[in-house]
Amino acid sequence: MGLSSGDKVPDEKTVWSFREKLTNNQTIEKIFVLFRDVLNAKGLILNEGKMVDATFATAPIQRNTREENKQIKDGDGAALWNNKPHKKRHKDIDARWTQKGGQNYYGYKNHTKVDANPTSTPKSFFGVFLLKNGGDFILLS
Repeated sequence: MGLSSGDKVPDEKTVWSFREKLTNNQTIEKIFVLFRDVLNAKGLILNEGKMVDATFATAPIQRNTREENKQIKDGDGAALWNNKPHKKRHKDIDARWTQKGGQNYYGYKNHTKVDANPTSTPKSFFGVFLLKNGGDFILLS
């Protein structure tokens, strides 16, 4: 795709707006059907007894000012601390807060899917969680 880890990622409002447009004109369902068909054709979808788990990979809690937090939430976090490269290196502007069972977590969600078929290998991915657990989940990375 030509993307690298240093590329700017769209903020959640841009992703949400794009998803809404795809949903409203019923394009998203067609895309997911095509995506599922491609994965199925490559043998990446196994439907024999699944176990799915989501765990948290916590990140150090950031001590940002209200202004810095607003800038991060608005998608302009990459511009912060440019004059302080040592401080910028310690900041994780991709991690987010979520809640599960009344407990707050800061970091990333790790989703794992394991099929009952012993020849399959576990599928796992890390995702940046943008909304509370149980709400819509937008995968950024």
